[in-house]
Amino acid sequence: MLLAGFRAPATSWRYQIPSLIEAGHRVIAVDLPGHGTTPATPHGTTMQTRAGFVHALIEELDLQRVAIIGGSMGANTIWSYVDSYGTGRLRAAVVVDQTPRMLNTPEWEYGFYGYDQEEVDTFFVDGIPVLFVAGSDSEYWPSAHAVAAAALAPNGASIVVPRAGHATNMERPHPFSKAVAVFFDSAS
Repeated sequence: MLLAGFRAPATSWRYQIPSLIEAGHRVIAVDLPGHGTTPATPHGTTMQTRAGFVHALIEELDLQRVAIIGGSMGANTIWSYVDSYGTGRLRAAVVVDQTPRMLNTPEWEYGFYGYDQEEVDTFFVDGIPVLFVAGSDSEYWPSAHAVAAAALAPNGASIVVPRAGHATNMERPHPFSKAVAVFFDSAS
């Protein structure tokens, strides 16, 4: 399942879809409300609301052992999903250039550049494999967040894609797709 970032359409995954299908995966690229051709996001939408949309889709399609990829806000949707619904239907997650904590603290210096208020801890503490992907040239936070975040997860891994920014999957589709394929193989 592919979840795009803020207001990005599901077609932003167009470079990954063929390689994922070729690798034998069923692919569902989702346009949540406010993305792609879907109607505008309802007033008052929260990350929990977005997670609810994902949960409803997983339930409706009766999906099991879902490998879920979220870019930017799509990754935040994954974290909210895990917080609200657990990992029972998930087998793996890929987080694309999104730090699990946007706020910087003395203990976490990998948040949004210049943003330094307190924030809650990370997710994925209950054990599903998770790959944190960062672009080496992200416009929003230091790429070292991927390594630091992976270290917080029991089954965490990370990769920093060279010469890529925040939209890593679109900017460097081949290295991104290869890293995801290797990760999914290891998470089977």
